[in-house]
Amino acid sequence: MGAGDVADGSRISVTNMLSRFVKPRTESVSEVTVIDTERAVVDDRPILPAANLLQGLAWHPSGKFALVTMLRTKNVVPMTRVLQGWTITNGLGIVWPDGRTDQVLLDEPGMCFPDPKAVAITPDGRLALVTSATSDRVAVVDIAS
Repeated sequence: MGAGDVADGSRISVTNMLSRFVKPRTESVSEVTVIDTERAVVDDRPILPAANLLQGLAWHPSGKFALVTMLRTKNVVPMTRVLQGWTITNGLGIVWPDGRTDQVLLDEPGMCFPDPKAVAITPDGRLALVTSATSDRVAVVDIAS
């Protein structure tokens, strides 16, 4: 489980490794749980559709968005496509303060970035560093806006 917080400490964001319960033969649906620290209640549950194994989370220094490590497990695709990379892709979720989410992949054609585990954003907000749990690589992502 990963956690991150909004710059002023009024909320904390917690990742969830497991999907919400879904019907059989349905894509995963994962969430980031946002907790209001003053009231100690869940404030929001931004959804990342078709994603699971959310682990690392880091808020941009500006507070404009958070990055979340994630997998996109294609659990409704026949497992005959493993070698083509059609069953699991690896990426980052982007969580906006208003609860919207987006997703970007870390995999490239012919080279995957397996099992993204943790993410950190440089203090100047220009780069995101993502670790791979099963390889000896770190992805450096330009997030300057």
